[in-house]
Amino acid sequence: AARRPIPFLLQETFTPNDPVHGLMHLPAIVKVVVDTMTFQRMRHIKQLGICHFVYPGATHNRFFHSIGTAFLAHELVKSLRLRQPELGITDRDALCVTLAALCHDLGHPMYSHMFEVFIHSLGRERRRAAEARAKEQGLTSIPSAEDEEVRRYETWTHERASLMLLEELFVEVRE
Repeated sequence: AARRPIPFLLQETFTPNDPVHGLMHLPAIVKVVVDTMTFQRMRHIKQLGICHFVYPGATHNRFFHSIGTAFLAHELVKSLRLRQPELGITDRDALCVTLAALCHDLGHPMYSHMFEVFIHSLGRERRRAAEARAKEQGLTSIPSAEDEEVRRYETWTHERASLMLLEELFVEVRE
């Protein structure tokens, strides 16, 4: 059976060098995503927070962690396709897995999970202050616009931020 040609964006032409895995062969579409400003911002976000003050070698950033995660996901899908063709994994499936792995940390801010705790505590403080103001004004609840603003702090997650940044990334890729 003749094998169909591999579309350019699925060809493994992006080959970053990793200290653990060596040359990582990834589809060209990964480089398109990595080259966006939205993805590049992760170069400045440490994977391990301030651990590097205690362990000087712990300097991993979310940028390269995400590329490594994409590589491992890509290798897993390639292996599954080879070893279990009955699964019927398509190019689209493989691409979705690789890109999901690549973008899984997109919404992490600096200090990541600690930032989430900080934002939620800010939300609690703002809610208390808003409720006190409302009570002083004889209201039974805080105004809906203020409540909506406070709720954004109380419910903020890096996952939701990831979705927002993914939308930005799509805009960048289209331009």
